[in-house]
Amino acid sequence: MSFIGVTVRVPQTTAYVVNSGLTLGSGTPQLTVHHRPPPVHSEPLRPVHPAPLPEAQQPSRLPPEAANHSLPQKPHLKLARVQSQNGIVLSWSVLEVDRSCASVDSYHLYAYHEDPSATVPSQWKKIGEVKALPLPMACTLTQFVSGSKYYFAVRAKDIYGRFGLFCDPQSTDVIASQSS
Repeated sequence: MSFIGVTVRVPQTTAYVVNSGLTLGSGTPQLTVHHRPPPVHSEPLRPVHPAPLPEAQQPSRLPPEAANHSLPQKPHLKLARVQSQNGIVLSWSVLEVDRSCASVDSYHLYAYHEDPSATVPSQWKKIGEVKALPLPMACTLTQFVSGSKYYFAVRAKDIYGRFGLFCDPQSTDVIASQSS
C-alpha cells in the first residue's frame, strides 16, 4: 500500500473491498476492510488475574413465596490491614437496603491467590461461610503468604437458597510485618 509517496507494509492481510451499492461512476467511494490474523506468540501467555468468579448453583425447587422476593443484593466489600496479626479485615454492607429482597441467611467468602509464576490461573476458593447478622459485617483473615497478592469476594445466600451477585473483587498485597 502507498499513500502520498509513503509505503506501508501490512503483513499477512486480506483486503475486502465493499461497495456501498451506489452507482456513481468511476468516483464511487469504496471502503476497504483489512483483516489481520492474530499474532503468533513465541512466549507462553501469562494468566489473567483474577480468574473469573465461580458460577452460583441455584436451587432446583423453590417455595412459591420465593417468587415474591428478589435475589440478595450485591454486597460492597472493603479491605483493611491488621498489622499486629498480619491479617486482613473484610467488611461488607450494601449501599442501600432493598426491601424487596428475601432475608439473607449467610454470606459466602472467596479468596484468590495470585501466583505470578503460574502458567495457568488459580481458581477462586471458598474460604468461609458466615451466618448473616445485621449489616455491616466483618471478619479477620490471617495466615497469608508474604509478598503475595490476594483477591477477595463475597456473595449473599438468601433463606430460599438463592445466591445474589458477587461483590466487585477487592485485592491487597501481603507484605511481611516488621519484627522489632
